[in-house]
Amino acid sequence: MCQQLVNFLEKHKYQSQQQFGFRKGFTTTDAILSLVKDIRKAFENKQTYVSVFTDLSSAFDCVDHKILLEKLRFYGVRGTCLKLFISYLEYRQQYVKIIASLSKAGHIKYGVPQGSILGPVLFLVYLNDLENSMDKNILTIMYADDTSLGIPINKKENVVPIKKRMIRDADEWFAANKLA
Repeated sequence: MCQQLVNFLEKHKYQSQQQFGFRKGFTTTDAILSLVKDIRKAFENKQTYVSVFTDLSSAFDCVDHKILLEKLRFYGVRGTCLKLFISYLEYRQQYVKIIASLSKAGHIKYGVPQGSILGPVLFLVYLNDLENSMDKNILTIMYADDTSLGIPINKKENVVPIKKRMIRDADEWFAANKLA
C-alpha cells in the first residue's frame, strides 16, 4: 500500500521536490546543500537572503484525518484505495493499560501511526501543499517537519516586512492544517 502510494505520487509528480525527508534518495545533506545553493546564489547576485526556520510541534500526532483524506482525494486517490486509507486512519482506537487496569477505548481523530511504514508518507502528503501556499518568490526547503523559508532580496529592501509576510503566510497555512 505504501509503495503504491509513493509510486502514484511520483508518477504524477505530486510530491514536492523541495521535501527531502522520508524519501528514497533524499538526505539531510541534500536539504542543506539546497539551502546553501539558494544563499550562495543570492550572495552572487549581491542580494540578502532572508530566512525563517520552522519546526512543527508533535507534528505526526497533529495530522487531522479529515484534512489528510481530503488531500488524498485532491491528489486523485479514489475508490477502494481511498476506502483503505479511511479504514486505516478513522477506525483506530487507543487505550491505556496500567498494570491490569484498562481504560475505556478512545477514538483517534488525529495523527498518523508512528513506527509504521505508511505514517511518514501520509505525513508528507499532509505537508505537500505548504510550498504552494507561499508567495511564489519564497523558496521552501522541507525535511520532514522542519521547514526553511527563504527569499533573496535587494540589500536596500527592508527585511522586517518581508520576514513578517513569510511568517504570516506560513502561520496561516499551519493554522488551516491544525499544526503548531
